[in-house]
Amino acid sequence: MLAALTETDVRPNLMVGTSVGAANAVWFVLHSSDVDSLASLWLSLRRTDVLPARPVRGLLGLLGFRDHLVPNSGLRRLLKRWLGEIDLTGTGIPVHVGATDVLTGAEVLLSKGSALDAVLTSTAIPAVFPPLHLDGRYLMDGGAVNNNPVSHAVELGADLVWVLPTGYACG
Repeated sequence: MLAALTETDVRPNLMVGTSVGAANAVWFVLHSSDVDSLASLWLSLRRTDVLPARPVRGLLGLLGFRDHLVPNSGLRRLLKRWLGEIDLTGTGIPVHVGATDVLTGAEVLLSKGSALDAVLTSTAIPAVFPPLHLDGRYLMDGGAVNNNPVSHAVELGADLVWVLPTGYACG
């Protein structure tokens, strides 16, 4: 859908994303003229790129000695390669990333700071990946409380919102 929108010259004034949508939003604001590469990146992934096998750590998580089953090192490495080290305020198109406060369950919108950390936080699936400690809070997957942050886009001034769903498999 993102490719179709850019082909028809639809250009966003801002991007808001949660979970994998946050990764797509940040990638897009950095590479908006090369949308086809985003699909190629996703299609090139292997399970081990994101979920490296760590049997002992997984067992510790299952037994309750850790708050997660899989370390986020593989995902961090992947996102660093895709996004680099950029601040959310250093993008041509403003981008905002949704997260969830682990302790309160409150929505958190990240609009400044490391884009890499923000996306890693927003994709931290509860119990699968560890939450991240940012700005004095433990944060996890933004999709836990708001998978489609349309309300945030409207609050930020959007009067036309395009919702781009993620997570569909093609066969």
